[in-house]
Amino acid sequence: MRKLRQATSRGISAVSHAIQQQPDYCSEVSDEYVTALQNHVNKSKPKGFKLTPISEPGVVTYRFFPFSTAPAPYDVVWSNFPTVEDPKMPAPKPRPALVRQAFQDQDGNPWVKVVYGTSKDPYRGGPADFSIVTLSEMQVCGLKQATRFRLDRELELPWSREFFECLADKPTPIIGHMPAYEVRKLQIQIAHLQNLIARLQEATASDEGDEQ
Repeated sequence: MRKLRQATSRGISAVSHAIQQQPDYCSEVSDEYVTALQNHVNKSKPKGFKLTPISEPGVVTYRFFPFSTAPAPYDVVWSNFPTVEDPKMPAPKPRPALVRQAFQDQDGNPWVKVVYGTSKDPYRGGPADFSIVTLSEMQVCGLKQATRFRLDRELELPWSREFFECLADKPTPIIGHMPAYEVRKLQIQIAHLQNLIARLQEATASDEGDEQ
């Protein structure tokens, strides 16, 4: 029984770690990051645009959208959500992401906390998976395919043109909003996931205490 609980605990710990330990997005970054981001932007943006450091080496200038366009919680947005392999760089391929929160940094620039969305395995039913699969819900969310949002992949990103894109028929990267019924289901699932993590952390701590 203890081995089963420990194995389950390790699986949930990975989810807990991913939720709690997010990459530290900040203004002060390495010169290598500035160069890599500029290369990405220069390849994907209009000719003549360049991303340049401001005031001193190692400081990135993001092309922020106006704060008035910032999304609300449970909006669905079109995002160049970073990959696991390169968690501080915008991915070349945009995808849907679910907004959890919008906020300002110390300079008044808009940032958002978003959850990764994927059309792969939309019917997977893990504790950290939340799926939008019916046609009516997909239309309200602005989704063209059934989509699974991974609650274990959440990042804080600048609300900028480097990390978010506008579809041809949309004035902002916001493509839809989660229906109220689905919002309530998501809130219940998140509360259940957090409770499960807390219980397993307590169980793990208890097992470690017994072994000492």
